[in-house]
Amino acid sequence: MNAYEIPGVVITTSMVEAAACAAWNINREDLYMRTRRHKIVEPRQAVFWFRHKVMKEQPGVVVEGTSFDRTTLLHACKTVNRYQETNDRKFMPKFNHFLSKLGREIPQPNDKKTKRNTDRQ
Repeated sequence: MNAYEIPGVVITTSMVEAAACAAWNINREDLYMRTRRHKIVEPRQAVFWFRHKVMKEQPGVVVEGTSFDRTTLLHACKTVNRYQETNDRKFMPKFNHFLSKLGREIPQPNDKKTKRNTDRQ
């Protein structure tokens, strides 16, 4: 099992799952249930995003042992990134709570717009 290390703290997959379940107030058994309900989908997407983007696990490793494939993981990462960029008012408070339980700083959305060089004349 891959673990992301913060000085003095090792974060494991079970810790990530537990933090997501606590932030969204669901049972761990429901986390990987095949449903489209937002109450279940959002924490699962947050877990997939964290394991892939922060813990740097490969897509096949992240979905191993679940009934989902790597395309679900990639969609989850894309969705969480979009929620961060738009600062979704329903998702972000729970996501920030999830990250704080893991001792992570809250990520700022990436500014993809390129700034024009104003020094040119």
